[in-house]
Amino acid sequence: MFNMIKADIKRIFTSKGFLIWLAIWLGYSLFNFMSVNSAVNSGHIANFVAVQNFGFTEVNGSVMPLFQMSDPLTVVVFLTPLILTVISIDFSSGTIKNTLSVGVPRLRYFGVKLILVWIISFILHLFDVFGGTVLLTLTQGFGADFTFEWLISILQPFLLQSFILLSIMSVGVCFAFMIKKTAGVLGAFIALTAAPPMIFMMFNFWQIGNLEWLSQFELTTRLLASAHFSSLSSGDVFQIVMVGVGWQVISIWVSMVLFKKAEIK
Repeated sequence: MFNMIKADIKRIFTSKGFLIWLAIWLGYSLFNFMSVNSAVNSGHIANFVAVQNFGFTEVNGSVMPLFQMSDPLTVVVFLTPLILTVISIDFSSGTIKNTLSVGVPRLRYFGVKLILVWIISFILHLFDVFGGTVLLTLTQGFGADFTFEWLISILQPFLLQSFILLSIMSVGVCFAFMIKKTAGVLGAFIALTAAPPMIFMMFNFWQIGNLEWLSQFELTTRLLASAHFSSLSSGDVFQIVMVGVGWQVISIWVSMVLFKKAEIK
């Protein structure tokens, strides 16, 4: 399994499509950092939603991780091509048929793809949160003492958010094994991450019923809530973790059942 993961990582990171996608994502991340840095210098940082939500009096390296975690949907959107690269292309190109024909068990193949998506997703989320922190520290200073308490206050929301992110990616993997077609996987994944929050906002704005209870089980909403770890009770954290576990178990089980019975062409 390790050799398969290693071979897939090499194939992905050397593919032209992935490198183009990576360049676009890095460009966006740099633009986002420059926007924040410029807003700090011009005194307009208070206009940012993250500043208003967290009540920051200033933005520097010490609060940048929370600033980044307040907008995790960007990472989700940019991770979509990752799923397409890792799984969907195997179906469309016929690579999966060649892999299985040499005796690789379907369960092992599925496990390799899922673990690969998890690993790369976690690494990119780590870079997204702490890459901007390093850059802003260089330009605006850290603004606080680097203490164990500060580190814990950042790691708690980061790890919780990372877990929910992996749950979202597990559902994406399920879509990839279920739909197989690149365009279909892309559409389903965007619908999963973008549609529910928009629907909740519309219902709340027009005061049509109460969908607050339903949002407690929706992954994108839980992803956003994870950034506010300090305001969550132990019960809230447990509920978020259980929602993530539930979605992971269901999506992995569905993926394995479908893939086991699928006819590979």
